[in-house]
Amino acid sequence: MKKTLLILLMTAALLGTITGTIAYFTDAVDGEAVMASGELSILQHEHEYAPDGKTLQPYTQSQMIYPGVPVDKIVTVENAGKNVAYVRTYFAIPTAGNGRTLASLLKGSDPNWVWAEQPLTDVAIDGAKYDIFHATYTSQLSPGATTSPAVTGFTVSTRLSQEQGGYVYRGDHQSVPLSVGEPFLILVASEASQAIVFEDAAQAMEATFSGKRHPWEEMVIAASQAELDKALQTTQYDTCIQLKDGTYTLPQELPAGIRINGMGLKVRLTNDTLAGYDIELDHVSFTKALTFTGHGSFQDVIFQAGCQAIPTTGDILFAHCENAPQAFTDTTSSYQVTIKN
Repeated sequence: MKKTLLILLMTAALLGTITGTIAYFTDAVDGEAVMASGELSILQHEHEYAPDGKTLQPYTQSQMIYPGVPVDKIVTVENAGKNVAYVRTYFAIPTAGNGRTLASLLKGSDPNWVWAEQPLTDVAIDGAKYDIFHATYTSQLSPGATTSPAVTGFTVSTRLSQEQGGYVYRGDHQSVPLSVGEPFLILVASEASQAIVFEDAAQAMEATFSGKRHPWEEMVIAASQAELDKALQTTQYDTCIQLKDGTYTLPQELPAGIRINGMGLKVRLTNDTLAGYDIELDHVSFTKALTFTGHGSFQDVIFQAGCQAIPTTGDILFAHCENAPQAFTDTTSSYQVTIKN
């Protein structure tokens, strides 16, 4: 009898920006080199084939997986901003160490996706070890356009088994316990750089993310309200906080540029009001009716009691959200609330 594995593939869509010079932005930037709202924004999409084998549907998180059996996981990136961009996508796969990656990726066929020759190996993320693979989309991505798939699926190693609530890698006549008591996570993250003034994608990514090896270097993981409060006190622009399953309350006004991602499937937020500039929330649920004021994006967010949006500083984007507000344009300011299903 084949054993099944509970695989949870999480996402984090990251926004890459350059500050300090207006050369990399449009003329919407003022003399102090502050990025205008909504100039650069990406959405990471993950789909699978429906039972008919032809149409696509959102990827099913937390599904049961058979080792050795390919699983659909079609990952693309959409340019939801106003500028041409270059994008890059990372895949962090659990490892038993020394190159023993516990799943293999089924890569897309588009040559515009150029993969790094070697992965980063044995990288520690939240106490577990991962091998990190990444691919750069070398063509410029126009506003509103979506890349071809970076990957079309994955296959979990047949050497991986589940025992007593944990995972064990069996090979070379030895067993290696892996993340006992923790879910088996394959992490997916995308980042973007504006394409203006850069000769190619490699130059753009190097200038934007110089010195950073992978997206999870700048992520902070919180598993309690106290850890979340501490993380919010020390944030910088573009800081990403990943929340483990649990119930949290955000401050009524978030720091500018903050990213909040649900790391599991049961991240609940109790806010009924929230404000912020250039903020992003992904994979969380609001338990109360929410009123959001400001500018930012919400992706794969569940508003259990609905949501009202007031765009006072820029556009607001809702992508693949449940009970999101209606799309509209504020005629007094030209700001928009956009819904992408």
